[in-house]
Amino acid sequence: MALQELLTRAVSGFTEGLPKSPILVHSWQRSQSAGVERNQPPAFRRVSADELQQRQSANRALIDVAIPHLAWLSCWFHQRPHVAYLVDKDGIVLHAEGDADAIARYGLSPGFDWSESQMGTNGAGTALAAGVPVAVIGCDPWSASWKDATCLGSPILGRDGKPVG
Repeated sequence: MALQELLTRAVSGFTEGLPKSPILVHSWQRSQSAGVERNQPPAFRRVSADELQQRQSANRALIDVAIPHLAWLSCWFHQRPHVAYLVDKDGIVLHAEGDADAIARYGLSPGFDWSESQMGTNGAGTALAAGVPVAVIGCDPWSASWKDATCLGSPILGRDGKPVG
């Protein structure tokens, strides 16, 4: 079976029953466009403490609603290294739960920029950019830093249908 067919089946299973067609991403192309080096750890961008505070204040209702869900996901995955996190509409991490080593290794502490334009293909940024749930299986085998990660992301839509996180 061809790799494209396997990916189509994997993504189709993840998005089954959703109103939009699943998308396939060519992760290495998006990562390369974002400047992710194939054999180097990513250069994480982080917003200032003041900007993070402003973003968290502006998104307080979203954070308050999301935290119990992130805690539940973290509890459910407790036997595996994992991170459950929330980003704002621009891809800036607002809150993260899970394995402290994974949070540090993948730069998922609040304030880090996980937008697709900064990090290439990833669950959060790609879901925001595409406006649909995304599964990035083996996250980015093109990049040595992400070869063992799988990212799942889903946009949180506002009443107007636009992603808010």
